[in-house]
Amino acid sequence: MFFKILNVNTWLTRQLPQYDCFEQTTTAWVVPQQICLYTQKIHNLLSDDVRRKYEVLSRLKSNDLRIDQYLNTLSPQNLIQYDLFVLRKVFLFLRENPQLDIELHINISPETLSSHSFMLHFMRIAQEVWFIDFYKIRIEILENGSFSDRQLYIVNSNIMILHSMRVKIWVDDYPNANNNNELLWLIQWIDFVKIDKWPIIKYLDHNITSEELINRMCFLLKEIDQYSQNQWIDVIIEWVENQQVALLLRENFGKRVHFFQWYYFERPQSIFNLLTENHLCQD
Repeated sequence: MFFKILNVNTWLTRQLPQYDCFEQTTTAWVVPQQICLYTQKIHNLLSDDVRRKYEVLSRLKSNDLRIDQYLNTLSPQNLIQYDLFVLRKVFLFLRENPQLDIELHINISPETLSSHSFMLHFMRIAQEVWFIDFYKIRIEILENGSFSDRQLYIVNSNIMILHSMRVKIWVDDYPNANNNNELLWLIQWIDFVKIDKWPIIKYLDHNITSEELINRMCFLLKEIDQYSQNQWIDVIIEWVENQQVALLLRENFGKRVHFFQWYYFERPQSIFNLLTENHLCQD
């Protein structure tokens, strides 16, 4: 298997430009050592799926700056570097703990995914830490990215390679910003869509009724099925804050939506807490 990785990397080296487009400096007040990883459980409604799913969240050890504020200060090239740093930490964690039978979902910015050197760096990182269990990795495309035709070609090419390595692709925060129907139509090999929190927040704030929430979710699910190129696309609903919301969504969408996420199921916790839970691979 690792021999195949080397071959893929050799092919990528021939295909991609021979230069490193990533800056070697980061924002002065934050260094990689100040960034730690957390996970939040993605609850699976299907009892026959053994492998547990978690979204990887990055946090700063210092309370002086929130992670979203920090990311907003980064240049596009340093944002790519940040994504690669998180990717390397996840690879290393899974490589050092092969007994864990889990899937980790990593948020990747549109700038990173549309970089023509992304897959080259992806494979270099995998080689550095001797990571080969790519089926344990899921990529979530963050919002606020608008792709040109050239970028869209690069994105589809990168996703095609990731798919060949058993890495599945999620679209985050649908239908906000540019993570909309056009993205579902233009990008191939999308496996999952995560519906954004705003319909549920409006319901929890009593701005809409339960019937209006159900109608809104029905509309979004219909749009996903209509515009997605993958007829087997699955859906996750986030911001499930309490039992009332969980039961309402399960009763109305349990046959179509198989994943819920948010505080009702689990609050973010250190990635190392996964080592104390029962996530052993099944022999």
